[in-house]
Amino acid sequence: MKQLVVCALLLGACSDDDGESRTPELVTETSRLIMSVAVGDAVYLSTSDETIWTVAKEGGTAAMLVANDPGSRLTVAGDHLYWANTLASVNGDRFELSRVPLAGGTPQVLAPEADARSFVVDGDTVYFTSGSTSPDAKVTIYSVPVGGGTPAVVTTGGLIESTGALAVDGTRIYASTNKTLNSRLLSFAKDGSDGIALTDDAAGTGGIAYVTAHGDKLYFIANTGGGAFSHVLKVVAKAGGEPVAYYQNSSVDDTYCTSMIGFAMDDDFIYVACRAHTSSMIRRVSVDGGAFSTLATFPDAANPGGETYSPTIAVMDDTHVYVGLGPRLYRIEK
Repeated sequence: MKQLVVCALLLGACSDDDGESRTPELVTETSRLIMSVAVGDAVYLSTSDETIWTVAKEGGTAAMLVANDPGSRLTVAGDHLYWANTLASVNGDRFELSRVPLAGGTPQVLAPEADARSFVVDGDTVYFTSGSTSPDAKVTIYSVPVGGGTPAVVTTGGLIESTGALAVDGTRIYASTNKTLNSRLLSFAKDGSDGIALTDDAAGTGGIAYVTAHGDKLYFIANTGGGAFSHVLKVVAKAGGEPVAYYQNSSVDDTYCTSMIGFAMDDDFIYVACRAHTSSMIRRVSVDGGAFSTLATFPDAANPGGETYSPTIAVMDDTHVYVGLGPRLYRIEK
């Protein structure tokens, strides 16, 4: 799944590398804040009232898909929508890993009480991390069939010192630790064997927030722990080595990122969403490296309570980027 986080807080014009304006289209508006977005043949979104919705990509009124479920981190895989309940619910903290047919139906709990902090769908298997986010906690990576069953331990403890992000490719599982000091990227065979540390102290003094496997490399955002200018987009070979900074915050001009929320990749570009000094923006760079360009810039906006809307993880299909901004879902032509 291609994912992109966009810190866009108000509808604005976007410009491509040739200066042509791109205007985000309003897909739908909900009565609650949008928490997570996924895309398949339609767009799927969860809202702060513990409801999951579906809406046509071209826009319209959203239809309820799942009620009374605090779904977060939505993921489309095959003909199902997957999510992890990692938000406190009025019914108690459930932390379940679930799925529902995209066409609708009864939700299926794949792993009751999974405490799924991160998960990734890989063919017929779902891998997820379970365990406290405390740096001293014992963390386990599990696997469970997409149709449900008893979760199997892939690996536990040892190199997995704290809960971070997960990524997979054809043969390996990649996990990040998320510690105040000495955050690392790890690699395991899918049966949990051959665990190795690809990097040591990859993030400097902070954590690793997001990892994507692409080609023969891993791309990730590292938090160096310095507040503003603390986020760095890095890349490292899957075989390990010294991470290289693709993009680091700079105070040279108004395009620097005070924080990076996430990124997306296709075969040509890396798209970085970030919060800048005076606005929020999407920047992109060729996968081969080079200079970043600003693809879209959005002005700040406050919600009725006076606080800035939190962005959501948005997703891309072949033609558009979809992002939730407060109660509104937009799409932007790529």
